[in-house]
Amino acid sequence: LKKLLSKRKIIAHYFLKNLEKFKEYIDLPNKNLINLSSCHLFIIRFKTNILKKNFSKDDVFYIFNAKKIFPQYHYIPIYKFTAFKGREKRLPGTYSFYKSSLSLPIYYEMNFKDCDKVIKCIEIAIKKFK
Repeated sequence: LKKLLSKRKIIAHYFLKNLEKFKEYIDLPNKNLINLSSCHLFIIRFKTNILKKNFSKDDVFYIFNAKKIFPQYHYIPIYKFTAFKGREKRLPGTYSFYKSSLSLPIYYEMNFKDCDKVIKCIEIAIKKFK
């Protein structure tokens, strides 16, 4: 377990170091919290107030998927689930967080070359929407 956590932390720190150059366009996880985290998720958030109005997380997913990289959706607002139909309560900010955040792949077998491919996809997305 220690080996697994250590590897994910190394990858998380690599992402932080190499995504820093895009901080004008994305929010990154807090560096100080990485060492306290299991790093099972690495979530970035696109700053949609800075990017073009036509920014689409689905388009970002397409950029990744075209390179055979599969980020994930997390933090789907609860009112979007079938079990809550008819009892919707929209909480301020939940939808905008969901639409602008993206979970990057982070797994034990990942290497720096894989990380660089992920970083390149982020760069392509930023260029498309800035």
